[in-house]
Amino acid sequence: MRLRTIPLILGVFATLAPLSVAGAQSRRVQGISFSVDTSADMTPQGPGVVRPPAMRVTYAAGRGRVEILTRPKRGALKVGDVVVAPFLAAPGDYYLFDSTAFVLVRPTAKEFATFRLTDASFNYEGRRDGWPGMFRMGPTHIDTLTDRAEILVTYHGAYPMYWHADVGRDAECGISNCSVEELARGRATLADAPADQISIARWFGPAQALAELSGGIGRLVGKPVRVTTVSSITGMHPISDLRATTVESALLILPADFKEIAWPGFAGAPRAPVSSDSRKWRSLPR
Repeated sequence: MRLRTIPLILGVFATLAPLSVAGAQSRRVQGISFSVDTSADMTPQGPGVVRPPAMRVTYAAGRGRVEILTRPKRGALKVGDVVVAPFLAAPGDYYLFDSTAFVLVRPTAKEFATFRLTDASFNYEGRRDGWPGMFRMGPTHIDTLTDRAEILVTYHGAYPMYWHADVGRDAECGISNCSVEELARGRATLADAPADQISIARWFGPAQALAELSGGIGRLVGKPVRVTTVSSITGMHPISDLRATTVESALLILPADFKEIAWPGFAGAPRAPVSSDSRKWRSLPR
């Protein structure tokens, strides 16, 4: 059986740098934040090969934000049948997301690119709604690719993700027999994107689920919370600095003068999508 990997990464959102949003009146909204580090995911085969960027993740008022802090240096890889080019996002870039789509924002260029999500849902009852009956568990063949990055980045496809968030026994326990409480379970599909975007999109569902947890997250602060994401390149990863916070609403809104572009690296490639509705990111959900 071959594993479609299982990551566990949540992120801590400590402080947010102020962001100027032309024409937007900012207000403070209640939410949650957490951090993700660049350590390798834990998988049944050992450490995962696609280490995530370091991120700060926040969710409030029906929308999330992921700030890219650092990213591991690596070449392009082929993990099983999936080609993973170097990350599109660089430190200083950020994402805005909800349960249907997300945008990669490049503030220095005042540009953003749109990606879609489908079939996103979660529950607090441990149901495996929409999950496969079983996952193939076994060694995954990994190759380092030497093709030019501008060619590799144009590989893209649809990638399902299945995840659950748990409280572990302690920060050091492994994959098996570690969970003492399951918090939420869900799924989503990255409709069409380069595979490196799985490392970002896998946090969207868990962030929303934690933010909407009945009674809030106060009882979880300081506990070893971890997220396991079964996908083509991920595994299990702990989160850190989970906490309730207040967020400036301007940080969750796309500035009015930012323009939409095709996915970075896809300027001349076929099917380089531009969204038909980018206006939703200019204001918070009603």
